[in-house]
Amino acid sequence: MLRSSGRHTRSTNGDKATDNSASKDKKIAVSKFQFMNSENADHVFVNILGENSTQKIFILMVNFDFSKGWASVKKSTLWCSEDHGESFHIRNFLQDAKISFMQTFTSNPQKMILTDAENKMIYTTEDGLVHNSSHSVPVEPDLLIPHPSNETKLLIYGFTEQKLYGSENFGETWTLVAENVITPFYWGHSDFDASEDVVHMQIEGEIPSQAFYKACLLPGCQPVSGDLQVLEKAGLFMAGTLMVHNEFIFVQKENQIRSESFLMVSYRRGLFNRAQFPTNDITNNFQILNVDDHQVFVAVHHGDTVNLYLSDETGQYYVLSLADVFHDEKPDWFEIDFAEVKGMNWTYLANKILKRDSLKPDFVQTYVSYDKGGNWAPLFVNQSCLKIESCSLLLELKYTFEVDSVSSAESAPGIILGHGLLGQGHQKRQSSIFVTNNGGATWEQAPLNSTCFLRILNYGGLLTAIPDEPWSKTVHYSLDQGKSWQSQKFDEKGLSIIDWIAVEKTQDALVQNMFGRESTEKPWKYVKLDMTSLLPKKCDDEDYEIWSPKDYNAGDSTNKCVLGRVVQYNRRKPEAVCNNEEISTYKVMNNSVCLCTNEDYECDFGFEKADDGCRKAAWLDSSFVPSECDNGGDYFQSQGYRKIPADVCTENEADKKKYDRKRAACPSAAPKGLSLMTEMKTIPVGKQITFSLEQARGSKWDTQYTWDFGDTSETVSVTGFKNASQEQHTFQTSGSFNITVTAENKKGKAKASFAIRVQDRLTKLRILAPWALVINQDVKINVLPMSISQVFPTSLDSIHYLWSFGDEAPNSRSLLSWNSSMTHSYAKAGTYNIIIEASNSISSVSEEFEVRIFESAMILELQLEITSTYFLVKNSLIASFLTQSIRQQVAQELGLHMDRLVAISSSNQSVAYLYLFPTQRENEMSVTQIRDKIIEQANKGLLAFDLFNSHLSSKDLIKIVSAKELSGPPEATDKKSGPNLTPVFIAVPMLAAVFISLAVLGVCFYRRKRRSGARYSLFETQDESDTMLDDEDVAPLNMNLEISGGASTIDDSLIDSGRNCLVMETGGGIGGSEEVC
Repeated sequence: MLRSSGRHTRSTNGDKATDNSASKDKKIAVSKFQFMNSENADHVFVNILGENSTQKIFILMVNFDFSKGWASVKKSTLWCSEDHGESFHIRNFLQDAKISFMQTFTSNPQKMILTDAENKMIYTTEDGLVHNSSHSVPVEPDLLIPHPSNETKLLIYGFTEQKLYGSENFGETWTLVAENVITPFYWGHSDFDASEDVVHMQIEGEIPSQAFYKACLLPGCQPVSGDLQVLEKAGLFMAGTLMVHNEFIFVQKENQIRSESFLMVSYRRGLFNRAQFPTNDITNNFQILNVDDHQVFVAVHHGDTVNLYLSDETGQYYVLSLADVFHDEKPDWFEIDFAEVKGMNWTYLANKILKRDSLKPDFVQTYVSYDKGGNWAPLFVNQSCLKIESCSLLLELKYTFEVDSVSSAESAPGIILGHGLLGQGHQKRQSSIFVTNNGGATWEQAPLNSTCFLRILNYGGLLTAIPDEPWSKTVHYSLDQGKSWQSQKFDEKGLSIIDWIAVEKTQDALVQNMFGRESTEKPWKYVKLDMTSLLPKKCDDEDYEIWSPKDYNAGDSTNKCVLGRVVQYNRRKPEAVCNNEEISTYKVMNNSVCLCTNEDYECDFGFEKADDGCRKAAWLDSSFVPSECDNGGDYFQSQGYRKIPADVCTENEADKKKYDRKRAACPSAAPKGLSLMTEMKTIPVGKQITFSLEQARGSKWDTQYTWDFGDTSETVSVTGFKNASQEQHTFQTSGSFNITVTAENKKGKAKASFAIRVQDRLTKLRILAPWALVINQDVKINVLPMSISQVFPTSLDSIHYLWSFGDEAPNSRSLLSWNSSMTHSYAKAGTYNIIIEASNSISSVSEEFEVRIFESAMILELQLEITSTYFLVKNSLIASFLTQSIRQQVAQELGLHMDRLVAISSSNQSVAYLYLFPTQRENEMSVTQIRDKIIEQANKGLLAFDLFNSHLSSKDLIKIVSAKELSGPPEATDKKSGPNLTPVFIAVPMLAAVFISLAVLGVCFYRRKRRSGARYSLFETQDESDTMLDDEDVAPLNMNLEISGGASTIDDSLIDSGRNCLVMETGGGIGGSEEVC
């Protein structure tokens, strides 16, 4: 339960202002609080609960441990202030609690949830933490998402588990929503979903880089109806790209070779359609900037350039807004210089590249738009000076850690603070602070030449700036909307500020809070700046003026219509130094609608601006058919114009006749831009796979689509893209297949193809190796991978092996090879544990067995007489049956334990070698006695046996006709890979059947499944139930298989053994090869 500790002492400082213009009776009251024993905290989180007298400030200090490769909480402390930051005390929870995050609720300032990921706990409060309840949760609570309207409903998610749970009782109990969920995910929207209880998710596909859409209805995961069920069949898209905003759902797809990405848009929960951008430039990535007012504003990465585009109301058709926006390249991402002005949500700022220079930085200029990106113009200090060299203003439009480059506020329309430079924009100079109070028409330069924390308080009546320096000591402020500035010290030694909090409540609109410390070895400090004394007078009616924003790019300075409306604000005059105590005095006075003009229209998709209006673009050819024609019939054809979706102007009949679309019959055009996609390029035999078809251009309603899967199945032909966009197929045999789709109508045809590899899932390894040999003699090991459908996969070249022979140095890496055969010698006698792992693109399996190495052994050369036709086939498995039968027969005839013998075949089928080993057991024959007995019985013709236990004819006998002792090991005939000794099969039970009635007695040796080391963890998806056969299971043997002794057509030299990464095809991506580290 919650309990309080003792309070610590605070200090108050009323330093004199450093600027002489500040009168003595107008000082900022500075309060400081030092958090004792907080030196080790490396992360700080601040939350404010309640309002007015009930307001509480919570500060969570966390010390994270990153030694394990991820962030885990070592220690956390929660501090609370109930007197507006004058003092703080510690709030304690259960013993060993490690709070990592605080979740507040905008709809209820008294509610809060604190998460403890380490212990899988949450703490909930509904009264500002006067009381709290603790609840265990089923996952590490990494993300907690409140319901948009019902405070009792929550979603909780753990990154490690990838599971999403829902609660309907404020965290007391949880129900599983879905597994394999990828962030982000979203609650439903009341205007566009059946319920806000709908959860929009992306579920991870067979490979982590892909996902598919899923929607559920709480509680649990009840099925949704209608359009969302159709969206679930939309196929795979790039993982992590799902965005749900208002009426739009976005995902991102890519082509087969990953050279281009596509933005897919669902409008009002309809089918996903490919977003159409002007020109044929490649699109690599997208950044959604704004989706307000029924229009999408998006930044598109085209390789070397980034452009801004505006959509129609469906979010599918885009026109160019601003080209060549300055950006920074990031791994698989990009950042642009762009800002949306708060309080004037139709005003955008962006930095445009005017000239590229390989020898110096690009020449960049800030552009401004007052109509949501419809028209842009360079930003100047004022409208009377338009010289780029001296009057252009280049603003920094990126966020640097906690510092906002540009600051604006919803409560202060027209006021913008920013860091910037005057003049040409490719010179590196120290930036200054610039301020505008009329939405960007004119700017004032503040006497501050440093990067600062910028804030707007008191609804624009107070502007503050604190330098972002290692030891910040001074706060600068303006009481007249940036026309003049004053300053005051708040700390003698200075603080390194990490958080700069504006408490914009009715009572605290003039209170500013800071958080920082003098150095990393010092405790944290909380600094409260109470600026109430700077504005002691309450504003009267005469202190306010009517202000209307304008579109200064339109040319008519008297036109107050912006996006079809006139907005008038009643706001404080800049020269009126008074306190805006009541928010009701700062309000919209008028919001009237204007008649439409040319400024309220833009060129439609496929059209470009011309002197006489909009004309058809050269890049738009007859192959473009709008998505409204997917099912044929009529559609509304553009006349080249479209009304700006965010514009609310009133049209007259003349406007409608000139600009509105006209009904026309859907055109027929040859299909173009077909592309095929599927979840994996390598799949298991027998797995149903879904192929998705995309078509960029051409008509779809009158086109016939023919699917050919490249195997023995029949082709599938359907008419209409809706019926052909997805096909499912199951490949019954392994191999490489080429899937093709042919689209054809009366105007022409197009074809798309996709190569896929079908592999057997590895279930077991048959190890062919001797159980014992002598030192310094090569032990040859053959590995025979097995699958469910057959003994050996047909695609042996796609299997790679990891070998560990048991005599490696500590912490050494396993040997990686494409070969299923390996030789190894041991320098010392002993028992060694050999581990072999085989992996292909869809599965992985490992086996272990022991080999015993002796100092020496007696070796007999056996001459054989073989009449069985089965042994005419030369491969390692057949040879292993022969040598194992010899070993078993000799041991049986002489009454020996099997561990006294090892039989080895040679390249000559009529010769085999028998190794005799000593024993420590009493009353057993010596090696010499065994030798003599074998030679004697062989010479008498007594060592003969029927390999198949008399199930076959007598001509299948094997006879040992003679035996002699060798003075040393047999000479190797294969110098490249070691002695050509095909090993005995002993590691797993012998195969029990060959076709109808083949049965061979085997020896069961120690074997166990070994999990693959993370160093070589290549394959993300394995079915544990399929990885191994039971020991009693017997797989059929095909005696006619051509096994080459393990040689692979892939050269091991292609494997870069000097790196910590393994590069090979893993089936992990549509584009082919994937690098896994």
